[in-house]
Amino acid sequence: MLRIRSLLLAIAYVLALLGVTPLFVFLEWWTQLSFGVAVLLGLLGDRRNRQLLEDRWATIVSIVVTLFCASQLSVNYFVEPVVNLLVLFQAVRLLGRKTGRHLLQIFLLSMFCLASSSLLSLSLAFFPLLIVMVFLVTIGLMLLTFHTCVPNLQLDRNGWRMVLWPACILPIGSLLLMLFFFVVLPRTQRPIWNFLNPSAPAKVSLSEEVRPGHVSSLAKTSELAFRVEMTEQDPLDLYWRTIVLNRVENGVWSRQGQAPSDWGAGRSGIEQTIFLEPKADQFLPAMDVPLDLFGYRIRSSGDRIFRVRYRINKRISYRANSLPQDILSLAEPSNESFYLQLPTVIDQRLLALAQEVRGEEASRHEIITRLKDYFRGQNLSYSSTNLPQTDTPVATFLFESRRGYCEYFASSFGLLLRLAGVPTRLVGGYLGGRYNSWGGYYLVPESAAHVWVEALLEDGRWQRIDPSRLAQNSASAVQGIQRQPLSWFDMLNDSVSHLWNRAVLNYDLQSQFEILRQTNRTLHRWSWRNLPWSLVGWVALVAGGCFGLAWWFRRHSGRERRILEQYLRVVERRFGFNPEGMGLFDIAERTGHPSCRRFAELYGGTLYRDRTLDGETIRTLTILVEELARN
Repeated sequence: MLRIRSLLLAIAYVLALLGVTPLFVFLEWWTQLSFGVAVLLGLLGDRRNRQLLEDRWATIVSIVVTLFCASQLSVNYFVEPVVNLLVLFQAVRLLGRKTGRHLLQIFLLSMFCLASSSLLSLSLAFFPLLIVMVFLVTIGLMLLTFHTCVPNLQLDRNGWRMVLWPACILPIGSLLLMLFFFVVLPRTQRPIWNFLNPSAPAKVSLSEEVRPGHVSSLAKTSELAFRVEMTEQDPLDLYWRTIVLNRVENGVWSRQGQAPSDWGAGRSGIEQTIFLEPKADQFLPAMDVPLDLFGYRIRSSGDRIFRVRYRINKRISYRANSLPQDILSLAEPSNESFYLQLPTVIDQRLLALAQEVRGEEASRHEIITRLKDYFRGQNLSYSSTNLPQTDTPVATFLFESRRGYCEYFASSFGLLLRLAGVPTRLVGGYLGGRYNSWGGYYLVPESAAHVWVEALLEDGRWQRIDPSRLAQNSASAVQGIQRQPLSWFDMLNDSVSHLWNRAVLNYDLQSQFEILRQTNRTLHRWSWRNLPWSLVGWVALVAGGCFGLAWWFRRHSGRERRILEQYLRVVERRFGFNPEGMGLFDIAERTGHPSCRRFAELYGGTLYRDRTLDGETIRTLTILVEELARN
């Protein structure tokens, strides 16, 4: 026999831990320590049936922690103090008395803690924690009803089965309603509670400028930039175009002015669905060379760069169609001069090198080939640490240090091509990616940010050149060229995370409209001839199974009620009075019949002791009712 109070206390502690778990890493150290100590001391006190914190002291402590957390509130620091306050309230409650009212407070604080975690991080753990919490709270509320009436109530196995079975069934309806409302309730374009916890500044990502030499070391990050659902491609084609830089001044490449239009040969290519993480700029990456982007409010420019109107401060998804080859051409040859602009101050060594590479009447293709040969002959090394900071980073890179990362290689190569009379621009984006074969998508991290060159040939076609590949150690040093396959655990873990992001976090107003449009198209095309009869068979099978289970439960769970109703009808017919509202022993005393007394002893003695009628008792009761009916 197990006391209901023991199970209630266990549920209370489990709920408290579930509510604080997703918040724990965001709490102050003193809140973490206070909660951990409260759990241990609370368990010890409940085990010894001792109250560690009286109600009066619990109230005083709650007021003190409220004033302390309130003193930390500010316009830009609101959520964290409130979250710490909730956890401290829970700690106080675990140390105090645990009557029915106090247990309800623990349940409520646990749900508030879990809900507040969504203001800090809506991770994949939120959903399973929510499901477990819904079940435990429902079971706890039902047990609390019995505990309030009979504090020391104990139940045997059959009694627990009768109590817990409906308590486990009830949350299923709540979860189904939750799923329904998640799908149909309208979404706002921006979070309703954004004023409580404004979006943090987006992470540092691909820069909108190429400025070699402004830092001595390049920081690396493992943060994800985006995922791309597509078939696995040739690693040499994994260039993700994001921004084009067309102006150079004082060693800095930037994007200025209205870029001349390019046109691409081809209308169909590789389809991609891109899931972009929040970032600081407005540019949308796609596989080079992108033909079109769909699925979002996108603005495009003539040089095949796509952007949105506002900063991307949330996860978004869109589709792209690309051709991984040099298919872009300058629409108007008269616009070549736009890509020949030169800085006002140029190192004389660069001018001499450009003149040497150009020679006399060399074609643009020959100039590119000569410059590649020069880079290979210099034994340049790809490095992102301990680089010299100078006012002439390109000249220092080529003629002195011979060490640098992609910005050095692309800037120097692009500037030399312009000095040699070849229209050139720099393209910023990402290189490479790790393919998740389980999910069918590429993972592209921020560390894969890359810069390369596009040079215009005589026929008006843009040729992609990656000068970083000319480094002597490019195969091992250039991020993106390295090929490190994902382990099966990494693939499984990221596939689950991607599914969560796609199905839950990315579900917005646009997704709801898409579901409505798809449903409308399906209904307009629907006909009996297109109905898959195999699906009909499965639906019929499932429906039949549900009806069968319902019939079985009704038959077995309603046996007590049916035998009682049959008995009452026989008593009314046999003895001429209505037994409704009378107890079984009252009926037996009024009739004086031995069969009625025996029925009351068997039926009442079983159910009034929180037991169920077994098969033998049901048969005996049925015989008694039949004897009364015959006589």
